[in-house]
Parts: sequence; structure tokens; C-alpha cells
Amino acid sequence: MNLEFVFTALASLIALVFAAHVAAQYARRRKPHQLIWTVALVLFAVATGCEAGAAVAGWSVPLYRAWYLFGAVLGVVYLGLGSLWLQVSRRAALVVTWIVVAISLVAAWRVATAPVELSRAFAASGRITAAGFPWDTRLLITPVLNTFGTVMLVGGALWSAWKFARKGLVGRQTYGLVALAVGALVVAAGSLLDRFGVPQPFAAALFLGILIMASGFLFGLR
Repeated sequence: MNLEFVFTALASLIALVFAAHVAAQYARRRKPHQLIWTVALVLFAVATGCEAGAAVAGWSVPLYRAWYLFGAVLGVVYLGLGSLWLQVSRRAALVVTWIVVAISLVAAWRVATAPVELSRAFAASGRITAAGFPWDTRLLITPVLNTFGTVMLVGGALWSAWKFARKGLVGRQTYGLVALAVGALVVAAGSLLDRFGVPQPFAAALFLGILIMASGFLFGLR
């Protein structure tokens, strides 16, 4: 059993457990950000599950499409969107949510219908990349959604920290949002190293990133 399978399978399992945890919170309290974070955690679980499956059985075109859509395209977007709901008015959050959903549907259609050259998807290190898709799929959709998600995650954490710092407090919400941002950045760092030819830390970064995010949900975002 290789370490890549172990780390990615554990990351997927942890994400599913916390998706159920946050879904239970939503069932009790009906807070929109909890529903959105449930979706985000399920997306993360599917993407890392694809990684785990590929570590055992290899990549196929359907598995590659699912990994790209749920991980590379939508992975961080809904975490950021959930954070946005804690920072702005309900009306503004609703407008942004509908825009994100619309773009997500377009992205899903594009990923489902775009031609895939799986032989081009692998880096020299052997790691899977987005290069199996045409350039327009990779460059017109992914950067927009990932930039939005990252800005909302990191910006939301900094904004919350600033608000509580003005009051001389460190709130539970601040801890939770910072944990989400740090966890997502750990995953992004692993992905960046992978892109530059250092693939070894990637699976461990997925595992560590979801653990950090899970601590945010458990101790800070109730």
C-alpha cells in the first residue's frame, strides 16, 4: 500500500466525516454558510477520492474529469463562498452565490464536454496535471474561480481577525476562518510544489490541509 493512497484516502474520509458534521449543524441551525461548506467538503472528498482511486487503479478519462472539476476547478470556491456569507449582507451574499453557481454550471458543462488527451496530462515526475484539457478550459475557468475562492478565504480570515482585534478579542469565528484559510493554503502549497517538479509532499499536503480545516470546523465554526 503506497503512501499516496493512504494520505489521499484518509483526506477523503476526513472530509466526508466533517461534511456530515457540518450538514448536521445546518439541519439544526439552517445557516446558509453551513450548507455551502457541506458542499465544499463533499467536493474535497470526491477530488481526493479520485486521487486515492488513481493511486490504486490508475487514471481514466472519467476519473480525470471528476478530479479536475471537483478539485482543481471548484475545490476552494465553495469554502470561500461560505466565508463570504459571514462577512457581507445576506443580499450581497445571495447575488454572489447565484453568480458562483452559474459559473460552476458552465465549468461543469465545459469539463464534461471538452476533449481530453490523458497522455498529455502527466508531468515529467509522473504526477497528474490539468494539461490533458484544452488551454481555454484550463485558463479561462480555473483561475477565475480559484482566485475568487482564495481571496474570500484569506480575506475573510483577515477581516474577521481585524474586527476582533479592534475589540481586543480573539473570537472563535476568527480561529475557524483562519484555520480554513491556512488549510487551503497548505493544499495550495503542495499543489505548487507538485507543479514545479516536487510531487512528494502533495498527498501529505492534502491530508494535513483537511486536518487543519477540520479543526476550524470543530473548534471555531459551530
